[in-house]
Amino acid sequence: MRRLLRSALVVGLLPLFALAQSPEYRFELGQKLRAFERALEVATDADRRTPALKALEPVTFTFFSGQIGEAGRLLDESRFLLRTDPATDAERWAASLKVEPAARLLDATAKAVEVTVSPFYKAKVAPPEKPAVRLTLLDAAGKATATGTTPLEGVPGKAKLALADATAGDFTLRAEIVAGDKVLSTVEQTVSRAEKLTERLAALAKATDAAKEKDRTTDRLTLARLGDQLDLLAKGNTLETNYPAARLLKEAEECAAAVLAGKPYFGSKRPGEFWLVLGTKAGNRLRVQAPEAVKAGKPVPVVFALHGAGGSENMFFDGYGDGLVGRLAAERGWLLVSPLVAGTPASAEVLDELNKLYPIDREKVFVLGHSMGAAATMAAVSREPKLFRAAAALGGGGQVKAGDDLKKVPVFVGIGERDFALTGAKSLSASLKKAEVVTVEYKEYKGVEHLTIVQLSLRDVFGFFDKALAK
Repeated sequence: MRRLLRSALVVGLLPLFALAQSPEYRFELGQKLRAFERALEVATDADRRTPALKALEPVTFTFFSGQIGEAGRLLDESRFLLRTDPATDAERWAASLKVEPAARLLDATAKAVEVTVSPFYKAKVAPPEKPAVRLTLLDAAGKATATGTTPLEGVPGKAKLALADATAGDFTLRAEIVAGDKVLSTVEQTVSRAEKLTERLAALAKATDAAKEKDRTTDRLTLARLGDQLDLLAKGNTLETNYPAARLLKEAEECAAAVLAGKPYFGSKRPGEFWLVLGTKAGNRLRVQAPEAVKAGKPVPVVFALHGAGGSENMFFDGYGDGLVGRLAAERGWLLVSPLVAGTPASAEVLDELNKLYPIDREKVFVLGHSMGAAATMAAVSREPKLFRAAAALGGGGQVKAGDDLKKVPVFVGIGERDFALTGAKSLSASLKKAEVVTVEYKEYKGVEHLTIVQLSLRDVFGFFDKALAK
């Protein structure tokens, strides 16, 4: 009963949560989530995992109630519990800080990267003596191209990293909070530099306007969205994740030229990772990872990954096990598609549009989802059961519509023992069996709560998909 009430309370708090959905908050929470997930991946000892997962339990509730700072603190404290050594007060203080660049897309001639250091949440401990922020700019090969240390006289505080060269590209800005020779915290984010930035953005905007007269295609819609994102990054806005803006600017320019010339741009000739807006009626927004195999034209399997409430097309790539789903898909040579969950994110219409870009094996289409995405997964399977080879619902329930075609779709239901959605997952499993679905695998993960169920079950999910593929 308590889990049912808590689940209902979370749903009721969605309107309040929406008020706290600024990209800045999403970015900082995403950074903290990934740090926790990396620590969880290597901390396999149950003596460390158990208390850490228990401490993490309230994070979903605090997130949906708009207590964003508290959600960040819980992620940090849970990560500390995964360590073999106890965290110090100085480390707790450093973890409470955020480091924001003045802009994440700069002209290549910019003389410095400027950042502001400020609290993300109120630390309950005193700061160490003589703290400082050490900034390092790393190139794609991980080589430091600039480094510098600035004392933190107070928080908020500012720091500046001088840049001696005028190299363009996508860089990693590493920010370390230090005291003496002790590194207290480390955060990394993407900062990009582009030649003739102002002129190129203006030309891109002009080309995008001209392209509006063209047909409604994935290339044209994607071009418009890329232009908007690049403009925001250049103006100093914080978006919800790290974007390789220098690469995206080049892609947008090439895409604009192709659209205006009436030629295709995105598709099988360009394997890799992309942010797309499909030319569907709804203009589905998604992020894809296309394997090298698409260049050969041979149809590849595809897996849809549907995020939970509060997430986006970036959640499965940048969260949920620090992008584990991408590594598992890459190992198999599958096309990974993570849509923004709205309307019908996984459907024949979406698949048809994707098939215009990439060669897809229509007999090998999989779908998995977490929480709200689990419900969307089961809705998709119920609506178009012939479309899917197998499905997985994680950390959630959903309704199914019985039918002869549904019976043939293998379904994996994964849920944490301490997940507030446990009752819904059990109900889903029972309804699938009642609908006479031939293969239903229900697995309950001991000590696991709502957030980490994806990370801790994904390998089982892909193993389940492998078995479905072998039949």
